[in-house]
Amino acid sequence: MNSQSSSDRLRIARELHDGIAQEVAAIGYRLDEVIGREKLPQEIRRDLRNIRALVSSSAESIRDQIFMLRGQPSRSFKEATESLVESLLDGFDVIANFDFDDHDPGPLKFDLLKILQELIINILRHSQASSVVISFHENCLIISDDGIGISQSTENRFGLLGVRERVALIGGNVEVFSSNSGTRVVISVPHTLNS
Repeated sequence: MNSQSSSDRLRIARELHDGIAQEVAAIGYRLDEVIGREKLPQEIRRDLRNIRALVSSSAESIRDQIFMLRGQPSRSFKEATESLVESLLDGFDVIANFDFDDHDPGPLKFDLLKILQELIINILRHSQASSVVISFHENCLIISDDGIGISQSTENRFGLLGVRERVALIGGNVEVFSSNSGTRVVISVPHTLNS
């Protein structure tokens, strides 16, 4: 990397840190204040917690991008996944389990996290699941839940169409297996994109 390119990356990292990162943090703090109000109805509190989880996820993503721009190591894919899922599940009676190897998706990390975020939100909204398992091995991200499943007529609704579109953009493939005892979404990413 030449010195001009390095200088540009550091400048962008600084601007991200001083600008949008601070603004996202401020939004999070303000949401925390509102969520903490005693007379807030539980349904609204739950919705705000979901929004807070998205804000936290965005803040972590910005943080990782700043680290990348500065040439510093960011969190592993497993750490980022666990943090994202735990923040999304906060306030819900859903248990998450993780099964990861040491493989990291490299430049596809942020894309896969956004896809995972959409799938977890779908599970919380529609599946009535009590547990979810997220695994990542080699080139395959698998999200399984023990919910009520989805019918073929609704498979392209509930955000799955958006997931399919995102996966197609990174050259991957999506398979959905569903029954009345749960759903499993398998996202395969070509090996050539992982290196």
